[in-house]
Amino acid sequence: MSYEKCKSITIDKNGNLKLMVACNNIRPLSYGITSFVNKDILNTEEQLMFLFEDLILGNIHISTLNDSTIKYQYALEKAKEYSKARGGCDIIARIRKANEYTKSELAEKYGVNEDTTKLRAKYFKLVLGEIFEIFKNALNEKHNEKYIITNGDFYITKMGKYDEGYRRYYYCESKQFAKRFDYKHAYIILKDFESKNLKLEMV
Repeated sequence: MSYEKCKSITIDKNGNLKLMVACNNIRPLSYGITSFVNKDILNTEEQLMFLFEDLILGNIHISTLNDSTIKYQYALEKAKEYSKARGGCDIIARIRKANEYTKSELAEKYGVNEDTTKLRAKYFKLVLGEIFEIFKNALNEKHNEKYIITNGDFYITKMGKYDEGYRRYYYCESKQFAKRFDYKHAYIILKDFESKNLKLEMV
């Protein structure tokens, strides 16, 4: 399956999303910066909706965790968690339903003959509803605390390379060598290693 590996997500001064991506099945990987969807007709929130769509559908995979991508991976995990807690509401089914409508059907629905992407953005907001709000609000959460990660017997000291989940972590029994993480980064690690019974300790 072809998808875009993403290692940077930023919003420029005009409110447009910029992604640094590379096609996963072309070697060597060649990363380039691209504007996200049709920035000329979509506002920032609408661009975020289409980014959320691509993340959920697997069209875009965050391949590197850094200051620009952690909050997006965190927000994606929070949206999935919210959905699961409410009976596993099928986000993908909602998105596919939104994509089934043609431009003429959407234009009739809203009584305006706008660009297809703009019309679809309006319908996405209706279909995704509270799930997108969870994603958007999670992006803006502020956490100033630092955390260490432990299972009670050892402490994580270093993470291996991230690529759709960590492949390994390094640890020791001494708390003084534990790596300190921001909350959002630590939350992602716990989700990646749910079977390891890891927990957070604030420091």
